[in-house]
Amino acid sequence: MDICDKIAAVAKSHGASHVHAIPFKDKNALVMVFQANPGLDLSELDSITERIAKDIRRKGFFARALSTKDWEGVSLRALAESAGIGFIGKSGLLITEIHGPRVRLSCIVTDANVLNGQFKRVENSCEGCSACVVSCPVGALAKRDAELCKEFTQRMEKARCTICIDVCPYSR
Repeated sequence: MDICDKIAAVAKSHGASHVHAIPFKDKNALVMVFQANPGLDLSELDSITERIAKDIRRKGFFARALSTKDWEGVSLRALAESAGIGFIGKSGLLITEIHGPRVRLSCIVTDANVLNGQFKRVENSCEGCSACVVSCPVGALAKRDAELCKEFTQRMEKARCTICIDVCPYSR
């Protein structure tokens, strides 16, 4: 079992459904996908990602977990799309074949040779569907205005609006 398989096995033991590696700057990025569920908050996801990075460091490699709160200007969605995990839909969310838009992403930057050469583009299947755009209560998706979405969410009593996720027909 090579290092890529070992790391993927560790990530999957922590709940990741997909682990893909892609070249990133002068290192590699391990992009991990977790199915979104109420029991997996972002601080728990950061903790899981740091545990996996620590395991990689124990093997003698550089490994740095990118926090879900600060990606240092890196778009995890764009990395995941480049890695062939899914596509960015009209909602601006990553949509995967298995979980649709119901995912959480994390990433580890490492110098370990984790590239497995399996890069395939997932076709954008949003064509002909605008369920998320039509259902957005403030029209943020139609206007492509993330700030409008953020402002609306901040006014809500619950943590965030999930209407675009809830109405997405992909992989229900």
